[in-house]
Amino acid sequence: MEVMKHFRMSTSTLNSDYVKSGGFGPVVDDGYALGYMVYDSYMGVVAISKPQNGVDAELFADTVNDVWNNMKTCVEGAKLSSK
Repeated sequence: MEVMKHFRMSTSTLNSDYVKSGGFGPVVDDGYALGYMVYDSYMGVVAISKPQNGVDAELFADTVNDVWNNMKTCVEGAKLSSK
């Protein structure tokens, strides 16, 4: 396997006036993927992995959720401090 052709983390923006949700998948069997969308009134993320070849899909989802909650706390704190 060539390391430069083996991308374990794939990301893609899903922003579109015509798409309110979407999907995006890993490009290698032991990979992870994050699809994300950012709009004026909300943000969303889709976390995907294949639970094989040493990939811990549950840990990945839990970690993405933890990061998401930390970001939410930071944004809400910034809103409060700007008032």
